[in-house]
Amino acid sequence: MQRRTAIATLMLLMFWAGSAQEPTYPVLFRVALERPAEKVYLAGSFNEWQPRATPMQPDAEKRVWTVTLQLPPGAHQYKFVVNGTDWITDPKAPTIDDGNGNLNSVVWVEPDGYHRAARIGDGHITRSGVHHNPNDLRDRNPIQGKLYLRLRTRKDDVAQVLLFYRQNGRTQRIEMTPFVSDALYTYYRAVIPEMDLEYWFELRDGNARLRLPDSNARYRHRIGDNRFEVPDWAQDAVYYQIMPDRFYNADPSNDPDASKPIDFTGRIEGDGFYGGDLQGILKRLDYLRELGVDTLYLTPVFDSVTHHNYDIDDYERVDPQIGADADLKALADALHQHGMRLVLDGVFNHVGIYFFAFQDLLHHQENSPFRDWFIVERFPVAVEPNPTYWAWWNIPYMPKLNHNNPVVRRYLLGLIERWTRELNLDGWRLDVPNEVPDVFWREFRPVVRRANPNAILIGEIWDDAGRWLQGDMFDSVMNYVWRGAVLGFVAHGNLKPSQFDQRMAQLRIMYPRQSRYAMYNMLSSHD
Repeated sequence: MQRRTAIATLMLLMFWAGSAQEPTYPVLFRVALERPAEKVYLAGSFNEWQPRATPMQPDAEKRVWTVTLQLPPGAHQYKFVVNGTDWITDPKAPTIDDGNGNLNSVVWVEPDGYHRAARIGDGHITRSGVHHNPNDLRDRNPIQGKLYLRLRTRKDDVAQVLLFYRQNGRTQRIEMTPFVSDALYTYYRAVIPEMDLEYWFELRDGNARLRLPDSNARYRHRIGDNRFEVPDWAQDAVYYQIMPDRFYNADPSNDPDASKPIDFTGRIEGDGFYGGDLQGILKRLDYLRELGVDTLYLTPVFDSVTHHNYDIDDYERVDPQIGADADLKALADALHQHGMRLVLDGVFNHVGIYFFAFQDLLHHQENSPFRDWFIVERFPVAVEPNPTYWAWWNIPYMPKLNHNNPVVRRYLLGLIERWTRELNLDGWRLDVPNEVPDVFWREFRPVVRRANPNAILIGEIWDDAGRWLQGDMFDSVMNYVWRGAVLGFVAHGNLKPSQFDQRMAQLRIMYPRQSRYAMYNMLSSHD
């Protein structure tokens, strides 16, 4: 892949967009490339980092690309995606570390129309940096008789934050303490006894005063609000991840021939097959128990042509290359008999090219009744580089499902309910859930919990996953932020003790307490 250097300029054209909703402002993104490109997209926190959601428009030479978005006040992270694969930052904009060692560009959108530098004591409070959402468990979380309250400000912007709370006609005032700061914000925290009360905040800097909420409004808390329950067993779980093909081969009869093409495109499985299977896991169960493992997390087990099975062709049966449906049921039963648990990998963002609906699309093109199961930009549809349909990371062998189609969601949820109930499944680890609309996960949670009220739901989120941990989607996430901090401090030595301490403090405030003790903490994974 040719290396491209971006000479980028980002201009903000600000004016008030009067609306009953939150005001937005037009932000013009512009990137100039050294070489022409076929396509350039803008991906960022404003579109869930979808690499093809926001196409940019080229000049005649296809070197200068632009797009204007309406964005609300605040900090927004972004990157340019050149030709669907090359992610680059904007050298004319500031960058921050996403917590995993990757740099993202940042733009501050403010109502007063320009990038004002933050400085304590200057008498200016950046309103777009101030945030408290009483419906967010990170900001208002009742636990065991205590109420945890959090308020965010722009970093180095506010001298003092006061919390006022009123109960039975009596008002009390306490000063909130700054708990932790990241590259953009400072977080303040207070802990008070839980009771029915009203509360508000006052921010002070120089002569500036800012009340939240505005005017004489108040936030309210009632005992019973914001309850979020996570399965108790997850707090002490010891997980062991297995990619079935790579673990233990107990049945050579189902081993695939790695020298033969795996599909109609003629591609060969470059990483080969090792022949591991479900019977192999069952045979080594005593070994796993001796290690102290009590929960197995299996990467995808459903029918696929690859060794990793992240391109599922048939959700209704186990991949014959690793066993049969009966083998999976036998493994689940054996685990439960030994007091162990089973978590499966749920890949519901994209499918494989032999998936029945995609096969129909290939054969019938625009006349396919399944054309709306996918996001097709134009016809004809063919499995080729830079496909005309959306695919995970633009890989043509992994066409992305259209979750805005309720038929697609009902199909997937039916299969999820079936497997959870048949296996008495103890949980799902969800692959790339940030690329799936929230509406699906809000439907997914009650379906799983009806089948097994004690099932854990773990999302694969690489950065701040707080919004998925509000009691309506997931219970936990794969804790890549923790992993990055631990490896940086212990293994790579690129974090000072003070930096490591700050990363740990960020984690303590990043997630609700209930989820924090149920995190899937790992130092390595297949990713």
